[in-house]
Amino acid sequence: MEWLSIILIGVAANLDNLGVGVAYGVQSTKITMKSNMIIAMIGAMITYLSVTLGSLIGDHINPNLANLGGGIILFTLGAWTIGADWKRIGTCKQKEHQGNYLQQLLDHPEKADKDNNNVISSKESVLLGIALSLNCFGVGIGGGITGVSPFWSSAVVGFISFGTMIIGVRMGMRLSYSWLNKFASSIAGSLLLGIGLYEIFM
Repeated sequence: MEWLSIILIGVAANLDNLGVGVAYGVQSTKITMKSNMIIAMIGAMITYLSVTLGSLIGDHINPNLANLGGGIILFTLGAWTIGADWKRIGTCKQKEHQGNYLQQLLDHPEKADKDNNNVISSKESVLLGIALSLNCFGVGIGGGITGVSPFWSSAVVGFISFGTMIIGVRMGMRLSYSWLNKFASSIAGSLLLGIGLYEIFM
């Protein structure tokens, strides 16, 4: 089950990347290979640190309690992600979303392209990478407590991050991104709910 958890965590942590990539594809904004690598590396590093921290916590508690605690954290994060996403959608219907800059990058990916040249440079990719990796921290701690490998978790997150951005951009060049960009976080939250429930009851 560890590998399944790692893969599902990797997918859940990177669905926003897919939505952002689609948005860029629709707008014909290019993400260079180097910029995509930077985004993936930031996600991998944050995941490694958070899973390691979660593992240290899990080492000091009973294994059954560790699975329960980690599962509850993942379930709670999933519920919070879905709730926050639906609240954001409701807010956006009324007015421009008012949040911190990192959150605004997720809601409006075009803001990362500060020089408006339709290319996400290496420098511009750093803040975008941090914004996309914020959810990796809480997910990583929960996964670490349940006993997943820090190395493989970070490797999978980095690999999926790189791939989903490329796939997203190519999808965006061919279809409307509205539904995916709108519900990516809710889908990710649903995956976390499922992982959390499995860790709690299995």
